[in-house]
Amino acid sequence: MATGKRRAMYFNNVELETLMHTYGEYLHVFRKKSNTAAAAKERETAWENIASRVNACSPAGEKRTWQQLKMKYKNIVQTANRKKADSRKTGGGPAPPPLTEAEEP
Repeated sequence: MATGKRRAMYFNNVELETLMHTYGEYLHVFRKKSNTAAAAKERETAWENIASRVNACSPAGEKRTWQQLKMKYKNIVQTANRKKADSRKTGGGPAPPPLTEAEEP
């Protein structure tokens, strides 16, 4: 039952750094409060621009879609929030692992 699809390669550090840096450049687009079709199209265009920048720096030639990059960014933020919440827990055990460079605000 092979569907012909294969799993994408793992993100490397260059791609992650480019994703986070480029997202920061488009932060003003993502923080807009507008919920119109035009604003949604502007956000999608921003993600497409981010995807083109990440794909340009990919050493393996792996092409990522803007949806994959959006999900990766969401996962990075979610992991960072979990680590921050774990660091606030009490109980006196060992210290939680530090945030990675991509997870820092």
